[in-house]
Amino acid sequence: MESHGKTKRVLIVDDEVAVRDFLNRFLTMYGFEVKLVMSGQSAIEVFKEYDFDIVFLDVRIPYVDGIKTYQEANKLKPHLKFVMMSGYAVEDLLKDILSKDGVYFLKKPFDMEELKRIIQELKRT
Repeated sequence: MESHGKTKRVLIVDDEVAVRDFLNRFLTMYGFEVKLVMSGQSAIEVFKEYDFDIVFLDVRIPYVDGIKTYQEANKLKPHLKFVMMSGYAVEDLLKDILSKDGVYFLKKPFDMEELKRIIQELKRT
């Protein structure tokens, strides 16, 4: 789904309620349409039913982790942009993913300037 002048649709995948709520409020304020899920399995099911432009995806989520969720989502919807998020040192695990176009990394707790920069870049794409 290409968004030319339309509201961009964002899926937030995080098992922490506080993170989902914060990103929901923040991204809505920037004009994004947001859907929230708390697991990788839920995200994969949602990808089959809905189109999104951007996915904010926690790397460490229970059951189906963020890396597996990314791989499955990328097969289903290769146009998606991803913001991989983690409070842990996972950059080595994500090396291959982060080398792809349209994939960003956001460390928790969020650096607000970095979050704003990524959002502005995503709004332009």
